[in-house]
Parts: sequence; structure tokens; C-alpha cells
Amino acid sequence: MNQDVQVAIADNFIESCSKLPVDSREKAFRFLLKFKRNPLGQGANLEKLTMCRDKNLYSARIDKASRAILKKSESGSVLLLLWADTHDEAYRWAQNRVCEINPETGAIQLYTVDEQTIANERAPEETQTGLFANVRDRHLLKLGVPKALLPKIHRMQQKIDLIEAEDEVPRDCFEALTFLADGEPLEDVLLLVDELRGEQERVDTSDFEKALINPYSQQKFYVGPSEKELKAALDAPLEKWRVFLHPSQRKIVQRDWNGPVRLLGGAGTGKTVVALHRAKWLAENRCTADQKILVTTFTKNLATDIANNLAAICLDGQMAHVEVVNLDRWVNEFLQRNNYRFTIDYGKQADELWRKAFESRSDSLDSKFDEKFFREEWANIIQPEEVLTLKEYFKVSRTGRGIRMGRKERKLVWPVFEEYRVLQNERGIREPADAMRDACGLLQHMGKKPFNHVIVDEAQDMSSQAFKLLRTMVDEHPNDIFITGDAHQRIYGRPVVLGRCGIEVRGRSKKLKINYRTTDEIKTWAISVLQGVSVDDLDGGEDRFEQYTSLLHGENPCIRRFENVEKEVEGVVELISALKANGLAQESLCVVARTNSVVDSYGTMLNERGVPTYRILGTAIDERKKQGVRLATMHRVKGLEFDAMIIAGANADMIPNAALTTDDPMVKVSILNKERALLHVAATRAKKYVFVTGYGEQSPFLEM
Repeated sequence: MNQDVQVAIADNFIESCSKLPVDSREKAFRFLLKFKRNPLGQGANLEKLTMCRDKNLYSARIDKASRAILKKSESGSVLLLLWADTHDEAYRWAQNRVCEINPETGAIQLYTVDEQTIANERAPEETQTGLFANVRDRHLLKLGVPKALLPKIHRMQQKIDLIEAEDEVPRDCFEALTFLADGEPLEDVLLLVDELRGEQERVDTSDFEKALINPYSQQKFYVGPSEKELKAALDAPLEKWRVFLHPSQRKIVQRDWNGPVRLLGGAGTGKTVVALHRAKWLAENRCTADQKILVTTFTKNLATDIANNLAAICLDGQMAHVEVVNLDRWVNEFLQRNNYRFTIDYGKQADELWRKAFESRSDSLDSKFDEKFFREEWANIIQPEEVLTLKEYFKVSRTGRGIRMGRKERKLVWPVFEEYRVLQNERGIREPADAMRDACGLLQHMGKKPFNHVIVDEAQDMSSQAFKLLRTMVDEHPNDIFITGDAHQRIYGRPVVLGRCGIEVRGRSKKLKINYRTTDEIKTWAISVLQGVSVDDLDGGEDRFEQYTSLLHGENPCIRRFENVEKEVEGVVELISALKANGLAQESLCVVARTNSVVDSYGTMLNERGVPTYRILGTAIDERKKQGVRLATMHRVKGLEFDAMIIAGANADMIPNAALTTDDPMVKVSILNKERALLHVAATRAKKYVFVTGYGEQSPFLEM
């Protein structure tokens, strides 16, 4: 590559390449590689565009039919690839586009100056009315609005005017304007912008090399990607997290933290994005040759997804420092390496052992203490609180249980728990929580800890035993533990308090507030599903949807009811056909249902009606190159995203799942909250559309 010229690639360029004719996409990749090596070579066929508002735009030849549009700095030291399209469309796109350095923010901005703005001078500021009538020009400029766009901004009367101009306004100022349009005080927005920009020197609007270091520029432009990273970006252009980070995300990723960090954020805010880039940054900047990073989560399938996504952004040398595995699997393998004499039982033998233990109960026990009571007490109190003796059981708080118990009753029920443990010992088995405690004991007697850094994703589903184990797996030092989570999405487990597990995050807690995945309409609907549900912040406090903003807009979620399941499936087939006719690929459509058996049933009926499907299994990744509308359980889609989600079988006996019964009123509340969270999770996997279908009696969660 010509070392005197720096090449940066805009997110628009990557996305526009995906829309080229099929035979041009591979040529675009070859063009990129060749252009990176020698951007000023004769093969690029650079041609200056003379009829454009920006006088430093050029075109480059991708193939006979397609052209790339790029910006060349005045010094010639920086080339920015901005857009790719067919010949005439590329030139038309470039005509009123401007790419320049904002004199206030120092960021490289790409925007459109429309004909109306060019033709008409704006009226004096004091006569203005509309969406931003009360915001002075000097404040708009400070927020990053280009001076040329002030007339356009002042013409906006309603928020819909701003929404429709999204592609014509620089992303950084669009974000700030959205906060203002949503009613955030100007002073707060200015403070937020100043915080993200950090300390700034005087801006040189001709220095594009320096401007590329700006965090807002890095949100849009990628400098020096490897061939592997380019290929990954072009293969999945909508998954921009592989390349681009928001300044608020980048500040969290690229920082030395003096201890454990907790990162909260609603669905779509990029918590997993940050976790992946944090692992990459640590591997590149804070790991010596023999140091390892653990990236872990609760489920196998999510760990598999994370491993594949991390491999897409990391170089081979960086991945050598990283181990991605769900925690149960790590525990099992660790204990087996250390000659563990027990087999870890994940529920296969529990029914038989509980039945036998229950048979040993005292005859004087009240009938309310049935087998289900003992299993719920074990899962909600005995195991989480690590109760090993009757004396400890007398003292433990039973918060979260609705059946009250005095000292006498606790003494009467305790022998059943003792018998259950005896039966486990006889079988040589341990539950996952016991195995984690045993792993903790082994690690405490080891000289060197297995990891130098630990990153936890979807922490809301982890148990207190899991966090105590994670604390034991790494010594206390800067950058030791990084935790992301959102208890609004808790579909497993129960609340934990990190501080009680030895993980102190006070003073090192951050929250992401911008939803990049779903539209505002989907976000609002998904939040309404959780109405009345109190949610924790993973450390004993409360977490609320405050300043949780989506910059995207679209259609409201649609709920459709049918006479029977056959009519419903026919309706789903029509939806799929309409979405495909609207330009969506079938691989970007997902039909979900509550259980595996119901998913299989819908899959069979769709196939019978000529709709090809692809089942996303719990133990495998979603191979996007395989054709077919996606089928999955609502649990399985956690961590995935699609253009459209069709939530099928939303009936009263399925959402919530009627099979989940209890006599304990407080446990019932917990079950219903998790079922609501599951619907929330399924809906927030969608980028553009949500459809909820069903037949018979409607799910009570849809009565809003």
C-alpha cells in the first residue's frame, strides 16, 4: 500500500456495496483490496467530479457498471470511500453531498444540502417557529449542526420532519437533535455532547488525518481494516458493530478501569458490542504472552454466537488470548481436569430424586408443603443462599417466597432437603450450583488464577454462585471483571447483588441509552409489555427505562388474531410474502414461538404451504448463508437480530406458558415477570417489523 495516503471506509460505503448487483459485490471486495494497497494507482481510475457541491469528490471504477464515490483531502493524504452504486446513480448521489470537518466538533461529517436550502436564505432567527424555534443558532452549531444545514433544521415543524431527514443530516448532530425533539433540556444535551467529545484543541478543518481520530469520526469511518475484517463487514453490512462504535461505547471499551465494571442498557443499545470490543482491546493492549481473557455468558448458544462474532473482528493473534465458553461448560471441564468425583446433573435425574426425598417427609406436615413447594424452596432459597445446615435455614431470609414459615415448620421440612442431598451423594451427582461452589474451593487453593480478565455478557441470567465463582477466577486488579446486563431481559434465574458476591462496582457503573437496533415504535411497544414489572440493576438498586432512546422509526407492531391455527399459519404465509415483496430477504425473517414443540409444528405447516424454513437450534449458530425463513424458540433468539419478527401462537395458554404453575403467589409473580421479559426479548430482536399472531383466547400480555 502507498504509505503516504491514508484510506478510510465509511459505513455508507459498506452498506451501499451490499445493494450492488450480485455480480458486482465480489468485484467491490477486490476493488477495496486493490485500492487499499495502491489508492493512487492507475487501476483506480480516479476522476474528479466537477458538478458537485463538494469540490473534492472523486469517482473510482469498481467495474464497467459500478462506481465508488470518495473524498480526497486537499493535501491528498487522506481518501475517504463514501458510496458505491451503478454509474449514473453514484454520480446523482454525489451531486449535493458534502463531506467536511465540522469546525465545532472536529468530526468528519457527511450530509446533504438540498435544493430548497441552496435556493432560499432562512428568515431571521427571532421570527422562526417550529421544532427547534427555541434553540439559538450558536447552540445548534455547538451540537455539531453544519452551518449550511441551519435553514433545513429551522424548517422542521414536527419530529417527523427530523426523522425523514435522517439520511441527510450528520449522525452525530442527528442524535443530539433527537434528544432535543424528545424533550431533553438543551443544557443536558450540551453537557452530554461535551462529555463524549472530551478535551478538544482548536479544530483545523483541513486536517483529515487528525479528524479521523475523533470519536465521532470513528463512529462512521473505519481506518486500516484487515482483509478479514473487510470481508466480514461486506458479508454482513447491517451488523455495523463489527466495525463502528458510538463514542459513548468507545470510551467504555478503551479505558483502564480500576476494578470491576457494570454496564447496563436496554435491548439494542449495544452491550454485547461493547463486550466484544472490550475483549479485543484487552487482547491487543493489556495481555502479555501467557495471559488469558474469559468471555462467558449463561447459555451455550449465546456463547457460540459470541465466539463467532468475536472471531470476525479479532486477528488470530488476539483470539489466542481469548476463551469464549458458557460458564457451566467451563466448570464441568475444569472439575474433570481436577479429578472431580461427581457428575454434574442439569435436571435429568432431579424428578426421581425429589420424588424419593418427598416420600421421606414428616406425616405432620401441612398439605400446602407439597413436592412443588420443596423444589421451589430449594431453587429460590436453599441453593442461592447456600444453606447447608438446619441452623443456617433458621436464620436465612426467605424474601421472594409467599408461603410463610416459622421455626417449627422449617425444622419439619428440613429433613426432606437433607434426604435429597443424601440421594445425590449416593448417585454421585451434583447440581450446577454445587459444582460452582466446589470449583471455587479448588481455585482458592491454586497459586495462579486461570484468567487475567473476565468479561460477562447477559449477566442478568447468572446466579449468585456464578458471580462468586467469577470473582475467584481472577485476581483483583485493574480491568479484572467487565459485566454487561439488563434485568428487563431476565428470562432465567433470579436477582443477584454483585456486592454480596465480592464484586464491587460502585463508582464504575455505566449505562448505554441509545437503541441502535429497533425502531422507536417497537421499543415503545416492547417496554409496554413490562408495564408494572419492577427491575433490579444487578446490585440491589432499581433500573428504569430513563432516557432510553431509539433513533430509528418505522411501523407500529401489529397484532393479528385468527379463528384457528390453520388460518393463523395462512396469515403468517401472507405476511412472509408481503415482507419479501417489500425487499426483505427470507433469511432476515424469523418466526418464533414459546416452546420447541410448537415451533416444530409451525415449521411443518409452513413447509407444507411452500415456505422454506431453517431451524435455529439451541446448540448451533444461525448460518445466515443457509436459505429459509428462520424458526426458533423465543429463548433461542436471545442475542440475535432480524429485520422482522413474527411471534406466533400468542395465545392465553402459551404466553404465558400454562405449564408453569405454582401455588406460591410470589413465585407466580416471578414466573409471569419472566414470561413478560421473554416476550420483550423476542420483540426487541426486530429491526423493522414486529407481528404478533395467534388464535383463540389472546395472551393477557397483549391487553395494553
